[in-house]
Amino acid sequence: MMGGDKPRTLLRDEYKYLRQASAFLVCSGLLLGLGGCSTPVAQYPAAQLFPPNYAAALADNMPLALSESKLCRGFAGQWDSILVVKPYVAKSEVKSLPISNYSAISDQVDGQSLDESNCTLLFVKAGRYVAYSVVLRTIDLATVEKQKNAPFVWLAKPDAQHLFMKKKAAASVADTAARYSVVLAAQK
Repeated sequence: MMGGDKPRTLLRDEYKYLRQASAFLVCSGLLLGLGGCSTPVAQYPAAQLFPPNYAAALADNMPLALSESKLCRGFAGQWDSILVVKPYVAKSEVKSLPISNYSAISDQVDGQSLDESNCTLLFVKAGRYVAYSVVLRTIDLATVEKQKNAPFVWLAKPDAQHLFMKKKAAASVADTAARYSVVLAAQK
């Protein structure tokens, strides 16, 4: 009888081991699989980011500080840096950045490489995209430069406190639309 108990004990131990290994593999697979999933990011409407009276405030051609705007103050606790994606930036360039949840904003930057009429703001907190905003270039964020000819600009919170809006000169006599540029204080 002793000989018959050993195989049963071995089988029971092997079965217990296989159950534990299976549970570990299932849990690991779930964790790895869910790690790639992204929670949706918020959309900040562009009209809410800038002062509501900016056109009147810029009528006298003096730069307008954005430090009190909703861009810098209203949503400030929700991000620690802003990535300004300029027109014609390839999706692969944004994808190559060291941000962990690219899939959460991939649709927003998908057409940026072909679009000259928008800039996309990507808001980042703790290495993850948390929000975005698509801004028409009547308010031109492509003029923000920290590094010459960079395809995008990283603005940390302190940088954002030094953003200014200014009125752009008309491109031609026929151009009657008001256009504005956003620049850093050093560019004023």
